[in-house]
Amino acid sequence: RFKTRYRTEQAAYMTTFHRMPSSESQFAAIKGSPETLIEMCTKIFDERGVQDLTEEGRERLRQQNRLLGKAGLRVLGFAYAEGPGLTSIAKEALVWVGLVGLLDPMREGMTELMQRFHQAGIKTIMMTGDQKDTAKAVGKALSLGGNGQKLRIVDARQLADLSFEDIADLALTTHVFSRVSPSDKLRIVQALQRRGKIVAMTGDGINDSPALKAAHVGIAMGAQGTAAARESADIVLQDDNLLVLFHAIEQGRTIRKNLHKSIHYLLSTNLSEILVMFGAELLGLSTPLNPMQLLWINMLTDIFPGLALALDPPHPDTMRVPPEDPMNSLLSPEDKRRLLQEAILMSLVSLVAHGMTGDRSAEGASTASFVSLSTAQILHTLSVSLEQLPFSMSHIQKNRNLSFALGIGAGTLGLGFAFPQFRQFLGMSPLARRDLALALGTGVLPFVLHQSIATHRSLSRTRQMPQK
Repeated sequence: RFKTRYRTEQAAYMTTFHRMPSSESQFAAIKGSPETLIEMCTKIFDERGVQDLTEEGRERLRQQNRLLGKAGLRVLGFAYAEGPGLTSIAKEALVWVGLVGLLDPMREGMTELMQRFHQAGIKTIMMTGDQKDTAKAVGKALSLGGNGQKLRIVDARQLADLSFEDIADLALTTHVFSRVSPSDKLRIVQALQRRGKIVAMTGDGINDSPALKAAHVGIAMGAQGTAAARESADIVLQDDNLLVLFHAIEQGRTIRKNLHKSIHYLLSTNLSEILVMFGAELLGLSTPLNPMQLLWINMLTDIFPGLALALDPPHPDTMRVPPEDPMNSLLSPEDKRRLLQEAILMSLVSLVAHGMTGDRSAEGASTASFVSLSTAQILHTLSVSLEQLPFSMSHIQKNRNLSFALGIGAGTLGLGFAFPQFRQFLGMSPLARRDLALALGTGVLPFVLHQSIATHRSLSRTRQMPQK
């Protein structure tokens, strides 16, 4: 071999030139797109030798190509040319040799993985250099249509004269692009990005490198991928297992959700403390919480629960709902309204305990208010962790940090009644059984109310589900 011309976007085939040892002729071996080579060839090599390739013969070759493609095989066409001084095939009479179908088996579990991506609200688009029949067979095997939709396939050669806007419109309704070139992949990624979509691109070849570099997250195959793909990507999968992506997305969603929970909890509990102090002043009551009690609440019933919420495990429904819009605020107007209601309720029960305690001393009223608010905030950790779901012990068991935080908070209250020195340290006084029951009961009330609402919503959703 003395010369090689590699496949390009303009020429969908590769040619190698060889010197013939027994003559002065040169030999050119060509492999590439069957559709392209069938049109280029003027002769065919069969059992009779080299014959003229008629239009009828071309149609038979096209049919054979389609049959191999529909079987999900990657199809290559082969041809040759020979002659003295041969350095280009541009004006040569090419001889058709045959077709080869290559089976590139899918990794086990890929169909189920694609279904899980679709269930999570993630759109998947396959971009392949294979011809349309092969791409269609693979797309169907992967269930890329999802939810019973008809699989839509577009030949990427149709993108040549389209604008980025048109390409984005097409990509949002297309499941498979066939016959894509490196520039086609890049344009599709950029078009989706311009439409405001977050684009992750997976690939393993040199042709994938431009799109991997341009995507928000480029993911290269580490085991079978090329060095160019790995260098262009942001993430390299060492075992080429795409299931890792599913778990990574799940963890990312969980982190965002837990950050939301922690902020929600800290804002609502701190606001409740402000409202208690402000409400007592407006009502002309004695100070409901002394500085040491306020400091203790902030240290133990704010910090530890807030950290525990940040470590909540993924919720079972995390990957069954559409992703959050990254441009949305972490706290929606509905979240702000809800946390304000929760803060008002926690402050109200604390003021009720303060005003209704049988111990009319300032220290006794303050103790009842402290116990009520501490209890409400400790249980509010559960309400925030569960969000709109009914109470479940399994949820607490999955997050040991949450159990630890709840134990620290409850233990603090117990210490205040068990040890006089600690009680004196917090400025508390002993409470009569009636007053203690009142303080604990009012503290539990916000959690009970929240759970009643969550249970009602859960039952309503169950009734609305279609019967099978």
